[in-house]
Amino acid sequence: MRRPLGIIGFSYLFSLGVALFLPLPAKLPAVLALLGCALLTVAIGGKQLRPTALICLTAAVGVLANYRATTDRMLPQQALAGSAGSFTVQVTDLPQYSGQTTGFTGRVIGCDLPQAPDEFLIYFTVLGSADVQQGQYIAVSTQLQRADEDQIFDSFLGRGIFLRAFVPSADQLVYPPVPDSDSGMATFWADARRQLADGVYRQLPAQAGGAVCAMSLGDKRYLSADTKEAYAAAGISHLLALSGLHVAVVAGLLTALLQLLGLDYRVNTLLCAAVCLAYGALVGFSPSVVRALCMFFYARSALLFYKSVDPYTLLGVAALVLTAGDPLAVADVRLLLSLGATAGLVLLLPRLQRRRSRGPVAASLCQTLAATLCTLPMAAVSVGKVSLLGLLSNLVCIPLCGIVVSLGLIGALLTALPGVGSVGFLPLVISGLAARGIELVAGQMYRFVQRFPWLLVDAGTPTALTVIGVALILLALMLWLPRRHRFDSDRGTGVK
Repeated sequence: MRRPLGIIGFSYLFSLGVALFLPLPAKLPAVLALLGCALLTVAIGGKQLRPTALICLTAAVGVLANYRATTDRMLPQQALAGSAGSFTVQVTDLPQYSGQTTGFTGRVIGCDLPQAPDEFLIYFTVLGSADVQQGQYIAVSTQLQRADEDQIFDSFLGRGIFLRAFVPSADQLVYPPVPDSDSGMATFWADARRQLADGVYRQLPAQAGGAVCAMSLGDKRYLSADTKEAYAAAGISHLLALSGLHVAVVAGLLTALLQLLGLDYRVNTLLCAAVCLAYGALVGFSPSVVRALCMFFYARSALLFYKSVDPYTLLGVAALVLTAGDPLAVADVRLLLSLGATAGLVLLLPRLQRRRSRGPVAASLCQTLAATLCTLPMAAVSVGKVSLLGLLSNLVCIPLCGIVVSLGLIGALLTALPGVGSVGFLPLVISGLAARGIELVAGQMYRFVQRFPWLLVDAGTPTALTVIGVALILLALMLWLPRRHRFDSDRGTGVK
């Protein structure tokens, strides 16, 4: 059987996606039907039907996992909707500033609702600009509401957030002292990130400094609403959200530096892993960063024991690992975008690059096209619109983003060092110029969209048939594609 781990990973991922559309009473019958199909296939078939039986069995496990997560976590928490109470929460991620509101996710560590679970998440929307930091403790009295009742694929459900609350004023937020039992690590990294971002902004004020802080450190305090809107219209808003792209830039930069020193591949891998973990802690271990780290660690650890790794199996195992702990994570658009971009590079890019003699511009175009085509459906679902200028914008801005992230991070670290802080000015200036280039592209694309509104196409809501169709197509590709393209540890690239 070809790629059994890849088949299991993709079958589990897409069964979780289909299960999101099934009503609760239909999920257990679906599990029984899939188990029956698996047993029947094993009984009447031979080796040729083993992949079919494996797919049915894995799909049954996926639907059952979704049923357990729905009944054990989602429904009890959603039953709290409409209840008012006092909550003490710890901020789990970076706050989002949008217009006149501040949004953040809080992990409830105490409340006065007797029927509430021991621990759950609430997304708070505060009217006004609130001084909220990751790891901070906040006490507030408010009324709970269900989060995004009308959406299937949204960031709340995929992050395990089933409730939200509105706070009419930032003055209603109370900041209690940090409990003695708190380790202080989250606060330590949040303070370090804030100090680094402040140092960058002192060297690079205005929008260039804000973009460098957002792309390299994940700090969006200095970004204006107009800048965010321009990035969204140009189809490059993903550059402002830390993701696998940013982790890949950090890992790639460090790998290149260590290779210049002539270090062994195993030593290189261990050092890269340590630095990437530190970078993840610095930027807050957001879900997209955690996913990127998981895929990085799996690929590098596999290459420590094998000379080459099948990328299709790598992608399937990554999908399995990233959804095994939380079956509802499949509803997180950012997870699907990460996997979609990787799938484009694995499945589509080798067919776009049929000749090895392509130049760097053509290679960059092929990579951007492959990733964009495979992420276009879910990107449309997440923002509700598709920018027809997205491909052109990404072709120019993604290489510039690599410069912003790498030199911005180097400059921020050098600026924070006592006595040699001025050394970090040069890399920050270059990073700021690259950020300014991205801003000019985004602004020009934004003006195009304002002049030609048809460049933004409205996207519809996906249906269950759409998800099933995509699942069948990718599973067929998994079974049909030859096992030719592999990642080689000696070259660090894909080879045939």
